[in-house]
Amino acid sequence: MSEIDPGMLREAMVSSRWTALTRAGLDLASVGRWDPELLRESRVLVPVDVQALYVPTGSAEVMVRLPFALTEPDGQPPATMPDPFDPGAAREAGVHLHWAMPDALLRGALAARPDGATNRLALSALPDRWLVLRLLAPNGAAQVSTRGWVVCADVGTVVELPDWTGEPPVPAARRRTVAPAELTGSVGGSAQWASTYDAVRDRFAFHDPLDDLAAVAPNGVAGAQAGYLVTGWWSHAELDPLDAARTDASLHDHLDRMGWHLQEDLEDGHRLVASGAVESVRRATLDLRTADRYSPPEAAAEARPGDAAAPDPAASIRRAIEPSTRYEARMTPFADVAKRVVASEPLFPRSTLLHGCVHGVPVGGEVDPGLDRRPAADALAVVLGHHDDDVVASVAADGFGITDPEQRRAAERLVGGFSGQSLDRLATPDGLVDIEEQEHGAAFTGLSGGTSGSDRVKMGDAAAPLIAGAAGRSRVSREEQAAMEPLQPRITWAGKTRFELLEDDGASLRRQVLEWTAQRPTREPSSEVREIRRPAPRFHVPAPPIVAVRGAKRSLRHRGDGRFSPDGRLRARWPSQVLRAPELVDLAAVLPSLMTAAVPGEALALAREAVLTNPYLSPWLSEIAAQRAGADPQAMGTRFKAESVVRYGREAAYDARSSFLTGALDTSSLTSMLVADQVLRHSLYEGVEPDPVAVTTWSQPWIPLWLEWEAELTETDPLDGWALGPIDLEPPETTTAGRVITHRGRSILTTGVATTMTAAITAWLRAEDERDASPTGGEVGEGVEQALATLRDRLDNLDVVSAALDGFREQLLGLPYLDGTAARPKPGENPPELSVRGEMRIRKARLIDAFGRVVDLPDAAAPALPARDEIATSPPALRIRPRLTVPARWLFRFVDPTGPAADAAEARVDQVDPAQTVNPVAGFLLPDHIDEAVEVFDVAGGPLGQLVHESFGGGVVWEPAAGRPVQADAGPLEGLAPPQRIVGYLAAGLVAEHARQRQGLPARPESESALSALLRAIDTTLWSVDAYAGLGSEHIAGLVGRPIAVVRARLSLEVRTDLDDLDLSDPQQRAAREQAYRDLAALAFPVRLGELSRTDDGLLGFFVDDDYTRFHVVDKVVASHAFDTGRGKGQLGTYGTTPEVPGEAPISNRYVVAEDELCVHPGQTVTLTLLMHPAGKVHLTSGVLPRKSLRLQRDWVAPGLAVMAPSARVGPVLVDPAKVALPLVSAFPKEQLFTRRDSPLTWKDDPILAATQTALLPDLPHEVQEGYIRIAPAPKGGQP
Repeated sequence: MSEIDPGMLREAMVSSRWTALTRAGLDLASVGRWDPELLRESRVLVPVDVQALYVPTGSAEVMVRLPFALTEPDGQPPATMPDPFDPGAAREAGVHLHWAMPDALLRGALAARPDGATNRLALSALPDRWLVLRLLAPNGAAQVSTRGWVVCADVGTVVELPDWTGEPPVPAARRRTVAPAELTGSVGGSAQWASTYDAVRDRFAFHDPLDDLAAVAPNGVAGAQAGYLVTGWWSHAELDPLDAARTDASLHDHLDRMGWHLQEDLEDGHRLVASGAVESVRRATLDLRTADRYSPPEAAAEARPGDAAAPDPAASIRRAIEPSTRYEARMTPFADVAKRVVASEPLFPRSTLLHGCVHGVPVGGEVDPGLDRRPAADALAVVLGHHDDDVVASVAADGFGITDPEQRRAAERLVGGFSGQSLDRLATPDGLVDIEEQEHGAAFTGLSGGTSGSDRVKMGDAAAPLIAGAAGRSRVSREEQAAMEPLQPRITWAGKTRFELLEDDGASLRRQVLEWTAQRPTREPSSEVREIRRPAPRFHVPAPPIVAVRGAKRSLRHRGDGRFSPDGRLRARWPSQVLRAPELVDLAAVLPSLMTAAVPGEALALAREAVLTNPYLSPWLSEIAAQRAGADPQAMGTRFKAESVVRYGREAAYDARSSFLTGALDTSSLTSMLVADQVLRHSLYEGVEPDPVAVTTWSQPWIPLWLEWEAELTETDPLDGWALGPIDLEPPETTTAGRVITHRGRSILTTGVATTMTAAITAWLRAEDERDASPTGGEVGEGVEQALATLRDRLDNLDVVSAALDGFREQLLGLPYLDGTAARPKPGENPPELSVRGEMRIRKARLIDAFGRVVDLPDAAAPALPARDEIATSPPALRIRPRLTVPARWLFRFVDPTGPAADAAEARVDQVDPAQTVNPVAGFLLPDHIDEAVEVFDVAGGPLGQLVHESFGGGVVWEPAAGRPVQADAGPLEGLAPPQRIVGYLAAGLVAEHARQRQGLPARPESESALSALLRAIDTTLWSVDAYAGLGSEHIAGLVGRPIAVVRARLSLEVRTDLDDLDLSDPQQRAAREQAYRDLAALAFPVRLGELSRTDDGLLGFFVDDDYTRFHVVDKVVASHAFDTGRGKGQLGTYGTTPEVPGEAPISNRYVVAEDELCVHPGQTVTLTLLMHPAGKVHLTSGVLPRKSLRLQRDWVAPGLAVMAPSARVGPVLVDPAKVALPLVSAFPKEQLFTRRDSPLTWKDDPILAATQTALLPDLPHEVQEGYIRIAPAPKGGQP
């Protein structure tokens, strides 16, 4: 190479061309590759993770290709996904790069979108332009050799950097074309699409064959390695996530929402933003147009450089230095009203540039086994369970060495309670049941069931909040409750073994309770009306079992962007903060230019930073720096080595921690970050260190993404052989094995185990902080909280991955699993399995990573299992309890009692127009255990009659209520309106059944009447109900007995068929599938109503299909272990001999049915009449679906309970017809009436005067009368 003539150099430096290039900061090659549509404004530098797979020449390692749907060109069908356990094939030799998208661009929420919208997750668009630079140092060279490619992600085309001028060139796209706005993380048909190398090759992945090394570096490469830099940007500015920022504050708001933190601008990065306009003016002198964010592109475009007809690249320079007298007049429309108009650019960046690099990628030879991150197969352990809690408990039990089944089961409950935030309720009566319900419910997946009508409520209305039970949380309700507090009775010790309620001043308190009305509010109630759509019951399908793998060496590149910062945010930088070392080396001399101006200008600065921070280039770079500076090579080499050691530590890991120290410093603590930050203060590098996400030191990557599995299900006993237990169906003692069903699939690996426990600990710590701030204080000390916080931080990096056996249920249904793109998929040849039960085993499994590398799981055949469903056989199996594989739901609904329940309207609340309310309550029962009677009331609280034992014969008779204008011998249905007829049928059925049992014979003393059996069943069940917590003592009826609501309900098991969703054009397939659904309808599924183990369950019994001669108890133990209560028994026994718990006497009367389960077929409708505590719930347990519960609304029961009052039958008594003087009933208010018949159809009410103890003879003859003592109605407003 000839030497440069100094004279020619001096002449060139004073030429006009030199001046123009210097003024624009460009070289001649960059001017020739100018992109006029590229925004040249300052960009926020956001890190991405880059991994490089090195495949040596002749490598025989097989890898699985997962192409998904967008790898073929336009017009071609999508590539076929391989079957599970496909053997795979060897990859091409060279370097295979793949970069992960930032987590913020892959976050979304599933929501309804406009018709035709494909981005239902509302994911952000991904960058559609990527620059890949290979940086290597040839031995003996003084400059870095670069080779670049531009990857057009929207069309799947790769362009050599020298050929790139801003637009994808012809030929046509190599992959399926995707509009830039639709290029999201799920456009390929899977959430893992962007994470899989073969699926995004030539979009977010690239292959460098290394076929030019002999020409580029004939003497070899320094360190036998290369570095790669990847940068990405959006070709459409409006798709940039920071494009919406309009102020500096809004920029940081956007960054916060993205989970990014922009470093503080101490390097005057805003000056680069401000100088953008100046740079544009300078470039314009070279006729180089700069794109404007808010200006449309010019209509006419000149021919691109590189075209045969294109002008010489230096032509624009010649035009720039020629004199010109052009003048363009411009005026703002506000110039006439403004004193001064100043055009100003914002001083904050509004664009993003993603960047990441990988150092030390081999360019020859074999892979060092010590640098391969793939785990050994024998180092992996497998856990199989129904859901995440099972897996977590098994992992924890194994970690603590727990082998005893009972202790393992206790660990499962503990983990379930902790993850469900119910440990604080564990000591409560319902605590253990809550945990078991959560365990059972977690094994199902809910599907939307739509809506079922609406309720209209008045917001802020006094009638809206429910004071009883768990309601009454509004401010108005709290004020009213506070006003009622003085009326609450006090509970005091009365001696012996009884408690008694002592009121403030006796009967006056009861009068206050009876006549109490809400105080006038201090403000007018709000008139706002809200219509609330009631969600229909959800469909449920069994969730697929979970497989967890320990020791899989999970990758943290996904959902771990903030793992290197204490606040969990990804660190972004200003372009001015890119690292440089002016005191050590002139990077512009080592890497002068990229020879193009068609990529963002920050790419050159990042490339120089990649060269500077590459630890494998330190010897070469220090040698070049020493030569240029004339410094001591050894000292310079020591300095560069020190800079590398400080950053990469002993293990060559750039993690922003002080791992270079020889001490045992905790590398996961904040202390290590602070120490590393202090040490970096001694570095000679200037700028801000990049987030470790953006810097990777090479090792053969292992990024497990998929689990391929083969599972077999061995069918066991038929459904009728399983028994309904407390929560789920229990297997018979001995099982019989049937056919074996085998399926295989491919599932996405997640960090569900770590995520579940991390979320549980976070929620518990948050709740503990709230408890610490309360007067009662927290549950644990500060040390325990710190330990849990440390455990939570460690769980973020827990080396456990899990996957659901996704597709197993679909394959049981005969649906295609790997091809989910058809709108009406065609089922397979085998008939569907609509119900499933048995034993599951994993026959084989393997992990697949992002590049298609595999590792087998030999431990999958003998996994760890949850204690409650472990079948200790060889090999062990997971018990699969009976489940429906098709979406199903229990339609357990309260309905209108006025008509047949099968087609009755569902209950609803309408506080605006109460007439439109559909009240499922048909009436109330008020048991009187003292007299062994039951008073019957309608839904409005009006008395209808009483079921009592006849005084002489002991038979059960119906007596109309005092005051009703019916004959004395009228039956229970006499004069009842349609809403009241249900309680009439109930009373008539009990009387008829008692008469049928007696058959006209006198009552036997040893026999029990149907009414007594009913009362004993109710009383025994009430012992398990926390009545005061549910309803309190607000109503006067509660002074005599517990009011019972008679509620109408409907129950059916609905199964959603798929006959209209599948392609059943083949008549044989349709017939087979229809027959499968008919076979399913022939099965009867057990279901139980009510739950004795829950104190909030208020179901006391029920009648089925309008058969009121058979009363079904909640649990069969109610009949077999009923308390021996009644007149003069139990708590009503002789004073001083009352037992704490009454003795037991089984109920033998056939009126009470001891069978507590119903058998319901799919599609069958069962009519129910429930006897419920008005404020309690009713639970439904079936095992095949999650437990559900219903509760009565206050609007349905409160009006009737407020006016409901009992009556006391008296007589015959001798009274003065002019003024009735009788002893008052002490439990009633002071104003009482004596009501008796004065004709067969009419009644007479007389106020009762308090009887005195004075012995006086009457002035007038007295009469012998019998009647009822009732409570006088409260006076209406305005009356005395």
